[in-house]
Amino acid sequence: MLPGEPPPGSETTTVLLEVFPDTLEPCDWAGPRVRIVAEAAGQPQFERGAWCASPLSLRGIARALALAQSGEVQLPAVAEPPRFGKLGLRVLVAEDNPVNQVLLREQLEELGCQVRLAGDGREALRQLEEEVFDVLLTDVNMPHLNGYQLTRELRERGLGLPIIGVTANAMREEGERCRAVGMNAWLVKPLSLQVLHDTLRALAASDEAPDAVPDVAQAPRTAGLQVPAHMLALFVDTMREDLESAARARQAGDAAVLCQALHRMAGALAVVRGQALVRSCRLLEEGLGEGRVDCGDPRVERLLERIDEALCSL
Repeated sequence: MLPGEPPPGSETTTVLLEVFPDTLEPCDWAGPRVRIVAEAAGQPQFERGAWCASPLSLRGIARALALAQSGEVQLPAVAEPPRFGKLGLRVLVAEDNPVNQVLLREQLEELGCQVRLAGDGREALRQLEEEVFDVLLTDVNMPHLNGYQLTRELRERGLGLPIIGVTANAMREEGERCRAVGMNAWLVKPLSLQVLHDTLRALAASDEAPDAVPDVAQAPRTAGLQVPAHMLALFVDTMREDLESAARARQAGDAAVLCQALHRMAGALAVVRGQALVRSCRLLEEGLGEGRVDCGDPRVERLLERIDEALCSL
């Protein structure tokens, strides 16, 4: 082995790390090297046969070592975020929760759609009588006329526009129920832009679209709520109103109003990744509806306290 050569068989595993090389004696090293230099940028740069990294960035040094070890001579290209084509669809959104309305409008407008909002099924029916839409996106659980009833009514009237059901329930039975009443597809909250784009594009191209159900096993289950900054005030105000409504209904023993408040809060929490709270809301809502839980149940009070604590942490 000649002086300055790396050991045999180690060309891709041994890297010479030079800390402030200008202060060191020149080293005749034929293998890959990384130089730590004060003027280096945050990202490693390949210059004069070596990777240069800043002493202020441990992440940058580690990346430079990995690049040198693998024989790279330039930074790998960073994948651009997906760009979605403009769909140009007129979409009616039937949704009773203001937070969900804002999120859906933003997503649809980003996809190049014109959006109209309806606060419940009855309002959606009125708008469909007055305007022509390419797609109806409807929450399956709403007051006055829910998504199932709305779809059934539209199909009985002979209206064949594509209908997408939106639900917080990822169970296959929910999808079967959506199909049974005449919906073309169903989506599970929270909706990703990719899934929404692909479903709308499929419906625009044909009369049917496959069920679009994300893998809920991969959904984050963190305790913290992920609320976009520009929606924070609206989210908190809406949730506070529903909390107060739930508290009044609990004190008055009004199970129907309490169920409605729990349902609305579950819908908003679903889109900000509050899955544990969503599950508790749904379970108590079902229990109240079936008579297994009453308004005075301490679990109701504890849930309202947990939601209040989550809001206070934002």
